[in-house]
Amino acid sequence: MVENIVNSALYNKYTGIIKKIELLKVESFTEFKLVRSTVTDRNKYDKNYLFDGVGTGCSIDFDTALYSSMGEAIERYCANIVPESLKLASEEELDAEKSTFYKLDEFIRYSNKLLEQRGFPFKKAKKTDKMYWKESFNYLTNEECFVPASLIYVNFIDHSFNFPNLSGVASGSNFDNAVQSALLEVIERDASIKWWYYDSKERLIKKEIKEGFTFLFYQLDAIIPTIATFIYDNIRKVVAVGFSAKFDIEEAMIKSKAEAIQLHYNMINLIDGNISDDDPVKSYLKSNKEDRYYIDAFRKDKMDMFDLIHNLQYYLDPRAFDLLKYRLSGIVEEPTFKDLHTDFTSLLDYFKLNNKKIIVSDVTSNDIRKMGWEVVRVLVPGFIINAPTAYLPIDFKTIVDKLPLPHS
Repeated sequence: MVENIVNSALYNKYTGIIKKIELLKVESFTEFKLVRSTVTDRNKYDKNYLFDGVGTGCSIDFDTALYSSMGEAIERYCANIVPESLKLASEEELDAEKSTFYKLDEFIRYSNKLLEQRGFPFKKAKKTDKMYWKESFNYLTNEECFVPASLIYVNFIDHSFNFPNLSGVASGSNFDNAVQSALLEVIERDASIKWWYYDSKERLIKKEIKEGFTFLFYQLDAIIPTIATFIYDNIRKVVAVGFSAKFDIEEAMIKSKAEAIQLHYNMINLIDGNISDDDPVKSYLKSNKEDRYYIDAFRKDKMDMFDLIHNLQYYLDPRAFDLLKYRLSGIVEEPTFKDLHTDFTSLLDYFKLNNKKIIVSDVTSNDIRKMGWEVVRVLVPGFIINAPTAYLPIDFKTIVDKLPLPHS
């Protein structure tokens, strides 16, 4: 079935960039289709900072799940192919050349307290430190600029100053579609971190109860409709949350629910021990606990939660479920559409009026472009990027005091 609807140059079990596509069975939610696409060449991946070579898609509609998984696999592929044309320079040298550039701390800034923590592997970049830079441009003005390559590519030789950036990469059938998808992801991740760690506004807009599961849909404080959907498994005692930012709030609700179901699927596999020995994250997991008291396995300052898989393992602990049960008694309200932007043109106008920048870097590989796809990285100065708990560019005390985000 897959062979009939997918470009064979892209998907082929022998020679394709995507070598394997699987339809996974979601036991508790059979109406949802979960598709996993696996990228061929694992040798391109950084051995210290592994980036998932698998793309997944989840939807009620099979085609949507399929193409979502393939798109994500393509993103994984392109965001790990580092070109040889990067510029090596310090900020001082770029200044002297009168080049337009954006410093690392305009996108990611670790607090001094976090930089001082035992085992924290990154250092603050100085103006004299040499680093690699990638040619990019301001999407709103077309002004060319340089940005640190360590924010663009995940498979990169130098991660002295930051953890690989895990948000803002997207593929599309054309360049502008890719930019739009990447920008929406940047907005979603920024809104979700501010909501969870800094208590920005939330509004419970829907509650669903189905055969041992409760879904809570929250509208988050953001410039476009952004939804966080909790899934409470009242039998296995696990909880997770999926996110989505879309111009249509109903689409965001559907997508965030699908994301939550996908996370729940992964969590149940962790509980049941269904994780392949070939999966690189397996070595990151804490030792199996029959009582699932994984909270005790992590440091209280969370500095050993260095991979997103740790967030899922943390929430396998039934005590974490109990800590979030208070949300189940929330009162449902109507969503609000005040000051929301519900189309791309309106969103771009918002950025222009508020003098904000959208920095775009084209990371499309030649083989992917020949197949009709485009892949970009989008960066927005001042927006918080996604990272494992230990490496979040937020206040260290906030990381310590708050529960980690039940998301990966």
